[in-house]
Amino acid sequence: MPQSHQETTFGWSVAKRQLLVMLILLALLASIVAILYLQDRRQEWRLRGEQATHRLDLAWELITRELDLVRSDALFLAEQKLTRDFAAGNRDVRKALEAEFGSFIQHKRSFDQVRLLDRSGKELVRVDATPDGRRVVPLDELQDKSDRYYVRQSVNLQSGEVFVSEFDLNQERGRIEEPLNPVIRFVTPVVDDSSRECGLLVLNYLGKRLLRELQGISLPGHTMLLRPDGQFLLSPLAVDQWGWLLGHEQTFPRCYPDAWKHVLTADGSCRMTADGVFAARPVKLRPPRDVESLSTSSSADSPAFLIVSWLPAPQVFSISNQLLQRLLLLVAVLLIPLFFLTRYWATSSARRELWNRQIHDSEQRLRVLSGRLLRIQEEERQAISREIHDELGQQMTAINLDLKLARQDAGTDEGQRHLTRAIGGNEQLLHALHDFAQRVRPSTLDDLGLIEAVQSHVWEFQQRTGMEVETDLSLADIEIPPVVAENAFRILQESLTNVARHANATRVVIHLGVNQQATPPVLQLTVADDGVGQAGSESDGNRLGIVGMQERVDLLNGELKITSQKEHGTSVQAGLPIVQDHGGSA
Repeated sequence: MPQSHQETTFGWSVAKRQLLVMLILLALLASIVAILYLQDRRQEWRLRGEQATHRLDLAWELITRELDLVRSDALFLAEQKLTRDFAAGNRDVRKALEAEFGSFIQHKRSFDQVRLLDRSGKELVRVDATPDGRRVVPLDELQDKSDRYYVRQSVNLQSGEVFVSEFDLNQERGRIEEPLNPVIRFVTPVVDDSSRECGLLVLNYLGKRLLRELQGISLPGHTMLLRPDGQFLLSPLAVDQWGWLLGHEQTFPRCYPDAWKHVLTADGSCRMTADGVFAARPVKLRPPRDVESLSTSSSADSPAFLIVSWLPAPQVFSISNQLLQRLLLLVAVLLIPLFFLTRYWATSSARRELWNRQIHDSEQRLRVLSGRLLRIQEEERQAISREIHDELGQQMTAINLDLKLARQDAGTDEGQRHLTRAIGGNEQLLHALHDFAQRVRPSTLDDLGLIEAVQSHVWEFQQRTGMEVETDLSLADIEIPPVVAENAFRILQESLTNVARHANATRVVIHLGVNQQATPPVLQLTVADDGVGQAGSESDGNRLGIVGMQERVDLLNGELKITSQKEHGTSVQAGLPIVQDHGGSA
């Protein structure tokens, strides 16, 4: 097989082997990465569910605890003697009651206002919280709150009941207070000594504190607080809050439509949407039931809060995505040594297979060549036998007959003619023996060298075939080992024989030279004709003559390249290393 085609085939074999192994390894690594990623993703999903449940539990406990404490505070103040006396009509205790309300609001710091209203809703006493402490509102600034919904809904409360208002913004004289002041109002009746309802105690609970604590829950994601209709009480974006009071349309159903139906169920389970993971839980504004006096409440139908836990989509699988990135980076790093390892393995494997195939092909060629040599030897023996018998034997018989006749006719003219004819036959015999020896092995190769042997053989080829032969012969005074010269001469003989038999050529170009740049130097022989050539770029490598040339080249660790194109002739190029210790002969 020509060297260039062999190198191309070897390169493709290495590439295919490496690609196959790399694909297998990549599939294995991808499977490992996928398994690890999916396993971590499932664990992270469980973690997100636990975090959402924990967030809802914390928020629920925080809200219910605060509301229960405020209820207790409202009931405590409503039951104080000063409160009951003043509500019953004793105005002499105003200063004392204002001082008590002031002390309460200053120490609690959870309330914006403490007010005592009469049954119609007019303020009797009011103390406001200020940055410096407290402020008792003068009589001329007291307001009529009879038109407010929390007053209207509280007039029918029984002793010990507490009404909890909506979570909204505080209003003063019909206008929303600036800056915004979120409040929850707790209203409970005040009764006199005869259990007659004579007033209403109102506590304005500061909602900012509750909202701030809900925002401060230290878990991934955000806590939202909604009204049942989806209005924001607490949102990651402050501009979305209090839309029904401030006149904008930013609501949860509008911002997160895919999650709204799930939030309405408020069962605490997690739901994945395009916006992230949502979970919700309701909070009913009801009083505690462990106190007998609070066994009934007009707030049973109060609106509920919806606590919503939200984890934005980029954070849902952030841990597993980071793991995936690290795994992909690790795979990318591993691919570099894997590429070289697989390349080494593929090259070694392909080289072993090539060597085995070359050994097998060489054995096949050797078997073919051995059979051919045996046939050639037998044919040569038959030819030698025929030639000796038919030509040399006849000449010897004629010489022997002439010598016998010359002996019989000794001393006569007839005997002299017989002797002369015998001498002539002997000369012809010697000439025939010389030609026979030349055909078996040209003496010029041993006597004069490779150049003269090639020139002699080319001259005979021209005389025999009539073809034009152009030669370029130069050995640059380099001594050519006999085994190299003999094999080069035999390759030339076989090439010219193939030209004469198959090429139908008119011109042959022969180049014989030495490449001294190579190590060791290489004897280069090229025989090119202008004959009919063959279809395809390579000549038939199975022809016996070509097998013989290939075997000669292989025995000397050389290279043989035969190219042929239809109607463009054939070229035989042989390169034989010039090494003095080549053993054996052709």
